Amino acid sequence: MKSWIAICLLFASPVLFGQSTDPDSLFLEARSLAEKNDYSDAILIMEELSGKYPGNRDFSTYLARLYYWNDSPQKAEEILTRRKADELYREELDLLIQVENKLFKPTEMLSLSDLGMNRFPEAKDHYLYSKAMAFVILNDDTAALELLAQIPKDSPEYNAADYLRTEILKKEKNTLSAGYLVTTFNETAFDPQQIAFVEYGRKFKSGTHLFRVNYAHMFGKQAVQFETDAYVKVKSNNYIYANLGVSEKLSVFPQLRAGFEFYREQKHFSVSLGARYLYFDNMNAPLLLTGHIAYTTNNAWTANYRPFVSFLDNKTLASHLVYFRKALPNKESYIQLDMQYGNLPYFYLTSDLLSRLEAYRIGINARFRVKYNWFVQPVFMYEYEEYVPANYRNRYTFQLILSHRF
Repeated sequence: MKSWIAICLLFASPVLFGQSTDPDSLFLEARSLAEKNDYSDAILIMEELSGKYPGNRDFSTYLARLYYWNDSPQKAEEILTRRKADELYREELDLLIQVENKLFKPTEMLSLSDLGMNRFPEAKDHYLYSKAMAFVILNDDTAALELLAQIPKDSPEYNAADYLRTEILKKEKNTLSAGYLVTTFNETAFDPQQIAFVEYGRKFKSGTHLFRVNYAHMFGKQAVQFETDAYVKVKSNNYIYANLGVSEKLSVFPQLRAGFEFYREQKHFSVSLGARYLYFDNMNAPLLLTGHIAYTTNNAWTANYRPFVSFLDNKTLASHLVYFRKALPNKESYIQLDMQYGNLPYFYLTSDLLSRLEAYRIGINARFRVKYNWFVQPVFMYEYEEYVPANYRNRYTFQLILSHRF
């Protein structure tokens, strides 16, 4: 293999190096090639330089980094371990920890991180993070979380630590949630509408399944609905959402509620297409067509558009929902602005709610993670709706959801 490299260098050198033999110029040429992801040619140059100047640690370190970037961590490790660990500069030590992480060598990562904390105490948080990654490889999430908890919020490592903490916490398979919603009106003739629910969720290899019991006190009636949701993975970027709910006859809930939606997700885009079906009785069984398209920026902003179209009593009803969401650093918390125009309400519960003439809605929807596995989700919605011709009312909806993951 070395003879082949030598032959390649013999023929490649005039092309790669041109007429220059200045080592600094060649070093800059290698860096320029690396910026273009041309690691192979950059490695040829750095191999030549490292051979001519074996004592230049900048050259050897950069060669190791090129091998690391080029998915050859074993060769990077070979270069970096030519010296004893306690003789390594900090840049070399940090790179070696990254290499050992890529090679899934947690014991070496722990030893090197402890060495780094002793030799470079000003970078303690960096090495705490490296040790936490090692414990993740060892499947000791408790030890990893204890180390991450020692990194303060004002540390440059905090965002990375919080992201790793989130990835660890998301391994929990169970979620228990409870929520309460109340809708009030500006006119006293309309009584408040109240809904409460309890929900249990479980992660399986196939996806996530939710089981929910809804209770409503509306229009002078009380009712219970049993409902289940499933998010089933189809491929790495595709999944299916399915919903089924049942309730008693003459309930404020539909006797049968069903939903289906196919989702496809890419790095920045997400799209879906599906439908919802609500069966109240033979005279009231609307079908709602829906879908969405969303775009997420690199700085965690998401813009989402979702239409709803319903066919009921030879009429076509439609609503257009747009939201803008900002994900917070831990990626599990967010703040969202909702805006909607059309006929369909925030919740699809009774057939008379599907017959509004016109409505405008704006609201705030937020989710915050508190104490690792606890979540609080407050929601406020304001709607200005025309419920009969030329008659308008203000609708205020408040909702609070508490969740615990375990």
